[in-house]
Amino acid sequence: MTGARSEDEIRQLQERLARAFTNRDFDAVLRCYADDAVLLAPGRPAAAGKAAISAELQAAFADPNVDVVVQAARIEVAADDRLASAWGTGLTTITDPRTQGRTRIASKWLAVYRREADGWKVVADAFNVDAPMP
Repeated sequence: MTGARSEDEIRQLQERLARAFTNRDFDAVLRCYADDAVLLAPGRPAAAGKAAISAELQAAFADPNVDVVVQAARIEVAADDRLASAWGTGLTTITDPRTQGRTRIASKWLAVYRREADGWKVVADAFNVDAPMP
């Protein structure tokens, strides 16, 4: 595999994740994560492993207004084509707990990917907001 092809495969993985989030298809989301993955969300304990990641995401997506849009700014594939990283920006829509109206939150994210037997998987996923959460 070449770095360019791996980069395309990671972009496809990101697209699958985006569709799964939009559809609230958490089984599809979890297929994109490695068994030993960790999710680091702002103000929350680390969610290590698929069960913890599933619980964290289902709680976040219980809000009917939640919508997440991410854009990769850069994807880097290691020379051995087994690990990769990406970072970018995001825009999340949630229900503001104070006003009950919809609000948008700008963020940035960093992810680490590992090539496994069935393709690229997210092994570390961290994001943070650009301003304090409402």
